[in-house]
Amino acid sequence: MLRTILKFLLISELFAITTFGLGWWSVPIVATILGLIIDRNGNGVAWATWCATAGWVELLAVAAARAPIGQVANRLGGVFHIPAVALLAVTIAFAALLAWCGATLGTVVRGRQPSRIESTVRPEPTAAASPIAGATAA
Repeated sequence: MLRTILKFLLISELFAITTFGLGWWSVPIVATILGLIIDRNGNGVAWATWCATAGWVELLAVAAARAPIGQVANRLGGVFHIPAVALLAVTIAFAALLAWCGATLGTVVRGRQPSRIESTVRPEPTAAASPIAGATAA
């Protein structure tokens, strides 16, 4: 349990630090790498998504402690005609979607389907399995 919590905190910090240093585009890159590395039991996509979300919540909390983020959110929300809370929720959802996309890409490149995503591609039946396999063309 402690190991899982430590893993979650470290990966969340990784997302926060890379986002702070390199910008938002680092989220899908880090998530893709995580999808390639940590997806041993099919939950790497969920790990990357939740850790990126926690990392961005952390960044917003640090920004709120240092600057009047509420005032900025109110003014920017007024420009878009949405409440400030919705603006913050969209910001966090953006990080989650970026991480989900990146981690899904990483697991597919690795050759494993992400958990809870079923393949819709069905193999075509072979000639032996066809009900008219022995029939000849007239």
